[in-house]
Amino acid sequence: MKTSVNRNKTKAILSGACFAVVALIWLFYNYYIFTNITFIISALVGIGYILLSVGMFACRPGIGVAGCAAVSLNSLIYFLTVKGLSGVYILQTGLYAAAYVILILALTVKKNNNVFGILSSALILAYLFLIILQYGQIGVLAFIEYAAAAVGAVLAGFAVIQMRTQPTDEQELQAQELQAQEPEESVPTGKYAPIGAWTYFGYTLLFSIPLVGLIFLLVYAFSDANINRRNFARSYFCSLLFALIVVLILALCGVNFSNLRY
Repeated sequence: MKTSVNRNKTKAILSGACFAVVALIWLFYNYYIFTNITFIISALVGIGYILLSVGMFACRPGIGVAGCAAVSLNSLIYFLTVKGLSGVYILQTGLYAAAYVILILALTVKKNNNVFGILSSALILAYLFLIILQYGQIGVLAFIEYAAAAVGAVLAGFAVIQMRTQPTDEQELQAQELQAQEPEESVPTGKYAPIGAWTYFGYTLLFSIPLVGLIFLLVYAFSDANINRRNFARSYFCSLLFALIVVLILALCGVNFSNLRY
C-alpha cells in the first residue's frame, strides 16, 4: 500500500521540488527586498513560489492556489504602478501573470488539469524566450529558475489528476475499516466536497485582483463544479448588494456624500 501511495505522490513532490528551486533562486537574487519596506510588495513573488512549493509537497492544491494568486497579483501591481513601460515589458508582464492564473485553473478544475498545466508552462517558456530575445543572453541561474517553473507547472497539472483519481494511504486504510465496521456518515464528495481554509484564502487573493478577479467571480458564481466555491463567489455579490442598500438608505435619509472627506 505504501509503495502505490508514494508512486501516486511522485509528480506532486517533483513539482514542489521545482518550485522550491525557483523560490531559492528568486531569494538569492532578491534578498534585499526584505530589508526595505518599499519593496515588500515585490516579495509577493517569493512568497508565492514558497506557497506553491509547500502546497505541492503537502498535496494541498489550495495552498498552491494562494501562491499563484500572489505571483499574479504582483505582476498586475507592477503593470499598474510602473509608468512608461515599453511594449515588450507589457507583453512580458502579461505573459507571466497569465501563466500563473492558468496554473490556478490547473489546480482547481475538475478535468483537463494537465492541459492547463502544459499551457501555463508554455507561457512561462514564452516569457523566458522574450527575455533572451530582449537581452541576447541570460544567466544560468535565471534560466534554471524559469525552466524549473515551467517543469513544475506541467507536473502540477498531472499531480492534481493523481490526487483526485488515486487513493492515499489514509483513504485506503479508511476503506478497509469501513469493510469491517458499520458504515459511518460519509464526507461529501463531488460538487459538494468541502473546501479547505487555504483554498478559501487563495480564492480571496484571486478575487481581489482587478478585472481578473471579477472574471473568476462571474465564472465561479455560475459554476456547479463545486457548490461551496459557487456560494463563496456569490457571497461577494451579496456584500456588494448590501453596500448598495446601505448607500441608498443613507441617500434617502438626506446624507450628502459630496461633503465626505478622507
